[in-house]
Amino acid sequence: MAHETLNGLSAMVNIGDRGTLVTTGALNPNAWYEVNAVGGSTALPAYAEETTRFKTPDTTATAITLASGDEVYPLTDEQLCKTDMSISTEKGVLDVTDDCGDGSVEKVLDGVVDIKGTLGGFTKFDAVTGKIKDMTKTILQKFFNFVEDDGEGTYTFTAKDDNPLIVSICLNKDAAAGEFQNWLLIPIIITSANLGAGIREAQKRELSWEKGQGQAYLYQRLAFAADVL
Repeated sequence: MAHETLNGLSAMVNIGDRGTLVTTGALNPNAWYEVNAVGGSTALPAYAEETTRFKTPDTTATAITLASGDEVYPLTDEQLCKTDMSISTEKGVLDVTDDCGDGSVEKVLDGVVDIKGTLGGFTKFDAVTGKIKDMTKTILQKFFNFVEDDGEGTYTFTAKDDNPLIVSICLNKDAAAGEFQNWLLIPIIITSANLGAGIREAQKRELSWEKGQGQAYLYQRLAFAADVL
């Protein structure tokens, strides 16, 4: 079997949020959802539980129609342009060394996995309006209250937002129809955002994040034409 190593350009990072809760009807094809509740006779994937994320089938002919008690959030996302990224995973251990052993340290897993990472990139501005792009604004609003002033007496205030985001990382974004896309789906809390503006440098944006509440997945999706990125 042939194997290949892909470069960093093959990985794409999307940052998303939850839309309005859906409790009835057929779900859109080729769309990402997060489970909020599972009904007694659910039509959701067999592994579904609260915070499960999944992508719906390719066509309306195979659409998932919610059963009574099923509740899902549609997930909206936008690409976060990056220069680099890292993901770190670590399993916790407990020291179980005692005098019945052979004199070496003995450990067992404590059952907890820590996931965190970084996302490097540049601060983006809209070339037409001059505003900071929505994705950068979303990140900064995790740390700052936001005020928009139209210069004519209208002031719009938006409070700092501490809600977690959802990072979706496709490790092989060039996958063609008929090939598998490999996604890392992780709820994240952005713990630090560092902005830089050296005189002879582009304006930088460096993020650190840790996993928030909810499940993390390595999600392999067979790509159809509508899935191609």
